[in-house]
Amino acid sequence: MVALKAAAAERFVEKPDPKCRLMLVYGPDTGLVSERAHQIAGALAAGLGGEVEPFDPDSSSEPGLLFDAATSLSLFGGQQVILVRATSKQIAGIVAAIVEHDGAAPLVVEAGDLKPSAPLRKLAEGHAAAVTIPCYTDSAEAIGRLVDTTCSKAGLHIEADARDALVSLLGGDRLATRGELEKLRNYCAGESNVTLDDVMAVCGDASALLLDDAIDAVALGNAHDAETTLRRAVESGTAIPAIIAALSRHFLQLRAARLLVEEGNTAESAMRAMRPPVFFKRQTAFKRQLSAWRHDAIDEALERIQTADAATRLNADLDTELAGRLVLSLAGMARRR
Repeated sequence: MVALKAAAAERFVEKPDPKCRLMLVYGPDTGLVSERAHQIAGALAAGLGGEVEPFDPDSSSEPGLLFDAATSLSLFGGQQVILVRATSKQIAGIVAAIVEHDGAAPLVVEAGDLKPSAPLRKLAEGHAAAVTIPCYTDSAEAIGRLVDTTCSKAGLHIEADARDALVSLLGGDRLATRGELEKLRNYCAGESNVTLDDVMAVCGDASALLLDDAIDAVALGNAHDAETTLRRAVESGTAIPAIIAALSRHFLQLRAARLLVEEGNTAESAMRAMRPPVFFKRQTAFKRQLSAWRHDAIDEALERIQTADAATRLNADLDTELAGRLVLSLAGMARRR
């Protein structure tokens, strides 16, 4: 078993190993899971001279048909690749039988946010011919690379403040991010530059702005506003993993800026040194947070965020309640500063 992360996952997506019998793509970022699973299946089929055969166990009256599909000869020659969308039906037993069957087609399994105890994940993590690719919420750096690549391919130059704003507005789900970037590309068709006005006109959606407001309310100790805004962000479609990831990114950035302030820098120079820089509409709130939080308190906040992140992954049914407790806990810390 090989568990791929970050750059190794990107390389595998572009050039999957034909020796792998099972490729399990899973995680909370459903858009990224789907994107990577389809890219792997397509690249693998092209390399093997075959076709991609989609299979949805939930649409089949007999799950055993997956075994038949994977062990049948391709009608078009070459080696077919089975792309399985694992949803409600338990298919780990059938997948295990396929992986052990000589001559069976490679399986690319597109799954959700699997717990370590999930049968499919345990199977893939324990098999020598399997690869697991977890897909978590994109970091600011990953979003920035995606923005740069998209603009470069479209022949567009994105201005620095527009890029910073776009990075702060995107994230949480790769499919949604791709959609926003496609809208921006179409909006700027025929132009040479992407400006801040372009970004705000196309991508300044309410859910992202609500999330920013919720994070600032948390870090300033406004528990009621934080809880209310968080609830509105969830209702508008923001996933709990995206909220926790955004909190983590914010407090990591706050820590880096706070250390610069404790070394003698001004709040303004510390904010300018941040990468990505603090979004201009949030700079006043960020300066207040720099005054309120010391780096040791920020470290404690980051530990609480990490603990909550792990808890929500293990208890997906309680993720909203756990995120709410985290928000109140962090807001309480801010009030004690």
